[in-house]
Amino acid sequence: MSFVGFEPNETVSFTLTGKNGAGATLAVFRAAISTASLEKAAAADGTASVDVTLPTNAVGDYTLLAASASCSSWTAASVARRPSDLSTTM
Repeated sequence: MSFVGFEPNETVSFTLTGKNGAGATLAVFRAAISTASLEKAAAADGTASVDVTLPTNAVGDYTLLAASASCSSWTAASVARRPSDLSTTM
């Protein structure tokens, strides 16, 4: 997932929250409703992206937030995974 509006090369914090969210993988970081977090640098053009793999038993709503020192608010993306969904990768 990609987000825009960050300063070039600044640190961006990604946080994923949802049922068994700590079982999700954010890029190379593995972190009831729980949270996984990761920090990485934004690209030179101010974009920031993270690969998200939900746990195999993921069901429900998940929210991925991105924030940095230059942003006055969080940027969010949401996904709902239902038992019939085949993919766990966002």
